[in-house]
Amino acid sequence: MTLPDMHSAEAIPDTARAEIELLLQSGDLFRYTAAADAPVSLLEAEFAQMMGSRYALAVSSCSAALFLSLLALDLPQNAKVLIPGFTFAAVPSAVIHANYTPVLCEVGENYRIDMADFAAKLPGVDAVIISHMRGHTSDMDAIMQLCDAANVPVIEDAGARAIIIMGDLWGERASTTTYADTIYAEIVLAPGGQLPIETPADERALMVVDGEATIDGEELPLYTLVVLKPGDAPLLRSEKGARVMLLGGESFATKRHVFWNFVSSDRERINQAKEDWREGRFAKVPGDDQEWIPLPDKPKTVTYP
Repeated sequence: MTLPDMHSAEAIPDTARAEIELLLQSGDLFRYTAAADAPVSLLEAEFAQMMGSRYALAVSSCSAALFLSLLALDLPQNAKVLIPGFTFAAVPSAVIHANYTPVLCEVGENYRIDMADFAAKLPGVDAVIISHMRGHTSDMDAIMQLCDAANVPVIEDAGARAIIIMGDLWGERASTTTYADTIYAEIVLAPGGQLPIETPADERALMVVDGEATIDGEELPLYTLVVLKPGDAPLLRSEKGARVMLLGGESFATKRHVFWNFVSSDRERINQAKEDWREGRFAKVPGDDQEWIPLPDKPKTVTYP
């Protein structure tokens, strides 16, 4: 098993450093340092609008945010809160500060939540905090399904989750049948969310289909397939939120040829497919047999038989 990289960090962009320097020079660090439009107030208003919320409150730390989130749940006295065993000290500290009791959930060899232990301990708790250490996400779909069924509220930290459609990713495997080592996943990033793309697949690519995101600080264009360097584990991050598709798998041992919608290791098979398409020998698609697209003379593909 390939273990997560727990040490890589993303540098603070120059633009962010410039804004930080301006704030430090002005001393305008609080919402009450200006009669109107203080930087903190503007941030709260912009964040609330982006999240579709009426209000947003900027606090001094992530610990304070977790603490206030727990208080907002109005849990019963001495409530128990389930948290990952592998987490930052601020998470259990926030639970204790709110006068609740932290309950540790086991993690697997990949440092993510052990779902069997999570399911076993869930009936005995009043709330759940999920912290994704260093952006390494647990199976949020499975977690939310269990918590929704048990009517247990969830506070999620780090703002990233992945829906694995095909293959083996981040210690989880999709039930989809594949005949080669294929990976395919939908990654959903909340504002500020991040996720390392750590997979041993020979070939990997990303496509942003909604929002905006960066990979190791480089902007990813919308609806553009970006191929990743083999062996790297770059950090995918979004400041404003994004939905990104990850796809790839093992490389072919032999050369492949492409013409339009036809792919084969044998040029003659493609030529035969071209002829069959021209002559209408392909079976019609049920319910979609009215439209027919002619074979192009020279499609925009990699090679032409």
